[in-house]
Amino acid sequence: MHKKIVASFILFTFCSLSAFAFEQKLVTRYSLDAEEVPAEVLANQSGITWENRERGPVPGLREYDRVDAKVVWLGSDQGAARFDPYATHPWDRWQYFWGKRWLADNEVQAMWVDKSAESQWSLKRSRPISMT
Repeated sequence: MHKKIVASFILFTFCSLSAFAFEQKLVTRYSLDAEEVPAEVLANQSGITWENRERGPVPGLREYDRVDAKVVWLGSDQGAARFDPYATHPWDRWQYFWGKRWLADNEVQAMWVDKSAESQWSLKRSRPISMT
């Protein structure tokens, strides 16, 4: 009986911890004149209005870039979003980035994905950020 309880506890602990495993995204903020900021981020971009049947987490999304013709990076006046239509779990289809944790302000004016470094760059008003 004691062995069954210990085995159940170990199994429960392992399953609980593995359910919380996810890819952490890190944000670095830069000034507009920082040499690390790619020119593509500072270029005028308007984005393409998001007209997919999956509307996304907020209205007014605009598509700015794609990775490998599947993952889409979008922005709006209410933050940024990442959409992966091929994600295996429904919760992984949309990732939404809003608030001071992610953005200096929530108005996304430009976005560019550095495919060689697997990082995403965004411009919020006058404050570029890098998310890896």
